[in-house]
Amino acid sequence: MLIVLFFCLLALYLLYLIEEWSIIAIVVIFVIFYLLAAFFLYDLYSKNHTSKQSKITWTIVLIFIPFFGVLFYYLAGYTNFKIKKKLKKLFILESEIAEGNSYSEPKEIILPFVNENLNFQNRKIITNSDFIIYNNGSKKFNALINDFKNAKSFINIQYFIINNGIVWKKIEEILLKKAKEGIKINILTDYFGSVQTKDSTFDLIRKEKNIKFKIVNPTKTFLSGGHLNFRAHNKFVIIDNKIVYFGGMNLGDDYVNLYPKYGAWLDLQIAFKGEIVNEMNNHFINQWYFWTGEKLEKAKLTKVKRETNIQFFSDGPNFEESSFLNYFLKLIKISKKQIKIVTPYVVFPREIFDELRKAKKRGVEIELITAGRADKKTAYEIGKIHLRRLLNIGVKVYRMDNMFIHSKFFLFDDNNLITGTTNLDYRAIYLHFESNLFIHDENIYSSLNNVFNLYKEHAMKIEIHEYNNIFYSLKAPIYYFLSPMF
Repeated sequence: MLIVLFFCLLALYLLYLIEEWSIIAIVVIFVIFYLLAAFFLYDLYSKNHTSKQSKITWTIVLIFIPFFGVLFYYLAGYTNFKIKKKLKKLFILESEIAEGNSYSEPKEIILPFVNENLNFQNRKIITNSDFIIYNNGSKKFNALINDFKNAKSFINIQYFIINNGIVWKKIEEILLKKAKEGIKINILTDYFGSVQTKDSTFDLIRKEKNIKFKIVNPTKTFLSGGHLNFRAHNKFVIIDNKIVYFGGMNLGDDYVNLYPKYGAWLDLQIAFKGEIVNEMNNHFINQWYFWTGEKLEKAKLTKVKRETNIQFFSDGPNFEESSFLNYFLKLIKISKKQIKIVTPYVVFPREIFDELRKAKKRGVEIELITAGRADKKTAYEIGKIHLRRLLNIGVKVYRMDNMFIHSKFFLFDDNNLITGTTNLDYRAIYLHFESNLFIHDENIYSSLNNVFNLYKEHAMKIEIHEYNNIFYSLKAPIYYFLSPMF
């Protein structure tokens, strides 16, 4: 209805230009635009799961650039009643599916704030889980293919991106073979994430009776509106409820360095075995039901004999607040010695900057490693302004020149960390559906710290003068203002 009104208004405006209508037509046009802007402002300020900076930016755009502001907000900001109702349903489903899970009790009290997530999402601390870290795409996909071949019961797959190419053809071949053996296979991928892949790419797996394939959250026309930014950014594969592959890697040739556009591609994936697999499989079951309306059966819990403290938490516009931001800020606040950050994008809310500045004041050493090449040029350029601000408060920043680093993990002191699918940008923190793990474990921390040091050896330290010139000073306010849109 809103988009029909918008185009009627546009037609009225064009007629005015052609026929040279009176000043009354101008007044009518502006009144209607500002009524729409007022309606969108009401929608904006009724949301909790958004940042203060985003509200300020959209308010200025809607008031001072009403024509473009109304169009842009309708496409990327507006959430209609139907979508809001569906998102509320997803939050309830998330909580319900986690409530009935029973796991081994942890032997120690972790951090007090994990109880917030336990109370809010019913996400328990998971013990008895083991891990293998892959910071090389080829090794990860070779291991994944081997586990596919050994599947006995089911395979559940969710990737933000599935690109056609050598990797997909190999995996498709194996999945078709396993389906013919009777293995049940369920696949989710995001419409926007896989938009560059022709729909015909998936014709073969659609024809196989034991494979169910769903492209989620479709944006079939440019003017669909509202949910343009609500992308399903999750990435995990569960096999027989015994192993899960989880992290930043999507399914495509660039993740195994067969696509030279971005230089060397660095990424992170962790394969977990044990109880945490069940938690993530139940999350997939919930996602599947939300997107398809079909209920999958829960699987039998598997355990391994290793004490590991892990808490899974999901995130997205179905929550009143960002779970990732909540964890991230609290871990910065309690850090006493060091914080290490690896992220491809550095376009984060002011709350993070403020807490990092406080941490620096109390003597915490902070290091950040980011990409030296960009897959999204606008976000990359805006990120330089945020890096400049970090450099000015004494954060050590390293750049992986001629490399695109897609890994995302965050280390705090000696044994606390977050890893998963969330990048340090507004869209990931406030708009996307994401999956993350809070981990309290010295062994996993040590392994990821080794990855951090490996990256650091091949990175260039950015000096403060590099971004402290007149050029960046002039464009910094504009980029900072636009940050919440990227």
